[in-house]
Amino acid sequence: MLTQTFYWPIGEIKQLILVLVVFLMLLSEILNTTFEKLFDFMEQRYNTHIGYLKDILAGGVLLMAITSVAIGIMIFWPYITQLIIFSILESIGIVILIYGFRLVKKMIKK
Repeated sequence: MLTQTFYWPIGEIKQLILVLVVFLMLLSEILNTTFEKLFDFMEQRYNTHIGYLKDILAGGVLLMAITSVAIGIMIFWPYITQLIIFSILESIGIVILIYGFRLVKKMIKK
């Protein structure tokens, strides 16, 4: 996502938002790992309460990941649709060009 901020002509504010979202995602993953290791150190045997806390932490990371994807889609949506439309038009043009060459080739052989 960060590399796309330099490729597409988005504004500086949107670039900043994307950078913040990426770093918040990394931070949430780091915190999740840190607390899981801490809980494992505190309680070596399986504990349902700690398992519940780990599930909550993993849910927070999942929520942050979904939010990151949603923000990325909102920012890049105009460029994604433009890319899809141009790709479809280019594909149609190539198909027309190929069939045109085949038609010309058949006409030349006759």
